[in-house]
Amino acid sequence: MVLAVMLNNFMHDFSAAGWLIAAVLMWRLLKRELPVDSDGRDAVLDMFRLLNRFMWWTLAGIVGFGVIRLLAYTRYEWNPQAGDAQVTMLIIKHIVLTAIFAWGVWIWIRGIKRMKEWQHG
Repeated sequence: MVLAVMLNNFMHDFSAAGWLIAAVLMWRLLKRELPVDSDGRDAVLDMFRLLNRFMWWTLAGIVGFGVIRLLAYTRYEWNPQAGDAQVTMLIIKHIVLTAIFAWGVWIWIRGIKRMKEWQHG
């Protein structure tokens, strides 16, 4: 069971990292001008579609693996020597990651809007 919890925790962290990478890539694409030729337009739209799917998958991973992590935390990860300080550190970590996540949602929404504009324009 301990190995399953470790794998779950890895997947939760991996999903969070994937979310950040996808958001940064989408942000960089949003800063670029759309290529005029159809090949360039298709390539950029394909990248947006790929990042959009990737963001859905990473969101599912963050939530799904995060729920399991939450349920297993006190039994498999709680360190009595750290005491309540680990709760404070978890709160701080999740405040920072929630800010990153919110930025990613903002970028994602902008990316979807831009993708729709480019598809129809």
